[in-house]
Amino acid sequence: MSVEALRCLKYVLAAAEIGSMRRVAQTFGVRESTISRSIGAIERQLDMQIFQRGHSGVQLTDQGRDWVESVRGHYLGLEEALSNTARRNAESNRLHIGLSAPFGREFLIRLVDRFEKACPDIEVTIQDGSCRKQANAIRRRSLDLAFMCGSCDMRACQSETIWQERIAA
Repeated sequence: MSVEALRCLKYVLAAAEIGSMRRVAQTFGVRESTISRSIGAIERQLDMQIFQRGHSGVQLTDQGRDWVESVRGHYLGLEEALSNTARRNAESNRLHIGLSAPFGREFLIRLVDRFEKACPDIEVTIQDGSCRKQANAIRRRSLDLAFMCGSCDMRACQSETIWQERIAA
């Protein structure tokens, strides 16, 4: 099952519980259209209508209620397994850093060196690659953080600008 499919399923379960796509969107910090498209994608894949949509929100159809009840336990089990794995990895004393910055590399290397001296129990690995590769690795959770140029698409990731550099030629 893909990450996107899991995300869509999460939205379906939340809409079933909350009864409103707008409130689900607010809960997850996404657009209402994202929730609607995600739920629609699952409905098309299943070839069934999960929700009856109306001005006051959404309600499960009979068929939708049966389906949601049959998958809820599986989803919760999978979510727990993923959380447990993430927790184990977080406790592993490893820090995986992606590096895709054409400028300022020396600064970043010094920063990592200082971190390693301050935290000798944490093993640091650095992966070099393109901005796109680093962003995908962050989304897959195979990197803990990445230093990239500002032109990279960072949807679904938390990002912070830490410096800006002018280039003169």
